[in-house]
This record gives sequence, structure tokens and C-alpha cells, in this order.
Amino acid sequence: MTFLAPDQVPLFLLLMLPGFISRKVYDLQIPGNHDDAGRYALDALCYGTLNAALWIAPLTWMAPFQQSRPFVFWILVLTALVVSPVCLAIATVRILRSKRLRRWMRHPTPTAWDYYFGQGTPSWVLCRLKNGKSLAGYFGPRSFAGSFPNNRDIYIEQLW
Repeated sequence: MTFLAPDQVPLFLLLMLPGFISRKVYDLQIPGNHDDAGRYALDALCYGTLNAALWIAPLTWMAPFQQSRPFVFWILVLTALVVSPVCLAIATVRILRSKRLRRWMRHPTPTAWDYYFGQGTPSWVLCRLKNGKSLAGYFGPRSFAGSFPNNRDIYIEQLW
């Protein structure tokens, strides 16, 4: 048995491609450490398996129509492989951030810095520098704050 023999490619696409798409969308919403490739691949496999469980019945039902209605079939396949994983990751983040689950689960955002600046709310900030001096300014839409696992740096669009 060879890895990714022609008969195994559809199964690989059905499980891993949606999983990696979901994992990437999840990472775009919640900063995290991506050093562990094995953990990343396992998460992608779990997302892909969940996505496959959601779509196996509709895809199986539509398989006989592949010849008679190819456009509808391939739109369904594209939805299952790309659109659904994006929605799955967005739903996962919303569920994990919900206030109802906070008493039972840990919040997925790794630091308070990431949580606050991830909200994108304009605000006034007061920064204390390493040399002891302070800077104040307006953190608005053109400002930026670094996120985990990178250093906590900040760009303030207006200094006061």
C-alpha cells in the first residue's frame, strides 16, 4: 500500500483539506503558538473528520447525480471542502468565546493583551517604556498591537 494511492486521494481531500482550512481560519481569529506540527495536523484531522461527518450523507446522496447534474454536484463538493470548514472554524471560535461556557472552559485567547487589542475597540492608551518614560495616545483603526506568540509591540496612530 502506497501513501496517497489514486483511490485514496478523495478520502485524503475529504478529511485533511477541510481540516487545514478550518485550522487556518481558527488561527486567523485566535492567536496561538504553531510550533507543534503534530498537534496542528491532529487538530486538522479532527476538524476534517467532523466536517466529513456533516457532509457524508449529502455527498453520498448526490453521488448518483454527478453525471446528470454535474454543476450542482461540484457546487456541493466545493461547499463541503471550502465553505463549510470556514463556517465550522468561525462557529467554534464563537462557541469557545461565549459567556455561557466561560465557567466550564478556559477562554481560547492566550493573553489579556491579545483579548483587549483583538476586540479592535478604539481607546486611549498609556504606555510605560523600559527607560521609565511614559507615552500616551489614541489607539484607533490605524493602530496596531502585536499578538501571541510574538512580542507585545504596539503602534499608536496619535501620540499625545
